[in-house]
Amino acid sequence: MPLMFMKRTRIFSIVNYISLFVNLLLDWLLIPQFSYYGAIIAFIVSSIVQLVIVYYFQQKIIPISWNLKKVMYFPLIVLLASVLCELCKVYLALPAMIGAIIITVVTFAGIAFLYKTEVYQILQKRQNLLNIS
Repeated sequence: MPLMFMKRTRIFSIVNYISLFVNLLLDWLLIPQFSYYGAIIAFIVSSIVQLVIVYYFQQKIIPISWNLKKVMYFPLIVLLASVLCELCKVYLALPAMIGAIIITVVTFAGIAFLYKTEVYQILQKRQNLLNIS
């Protein structure tokens, strides 16, 4: 991260303290009502807060063009699929194996879609190496 190379590491301390505060507050509020699901929600929310703050400061100090589909949106889609599968498991008695298969398919389909040009280039290189032998 360029923030480290520019000796702006103090920002990370502040961001980590903010994330810690958000996590502890949400743990305090959510764990009594939702048990371990509350802890999971608190962790995910505090991690997203941390990501957004680091992204903000990073762009403010050194603007970098990020492919937000690959960096932020896709992980959130996988997370949403995981949450939906867990809800289906709890409320609709969906077998855990089916939920795991759905999450795996969503993950690999998303990777194949987002990185199709990179995957194609790797496959082409591999094909060229096989043709040489």
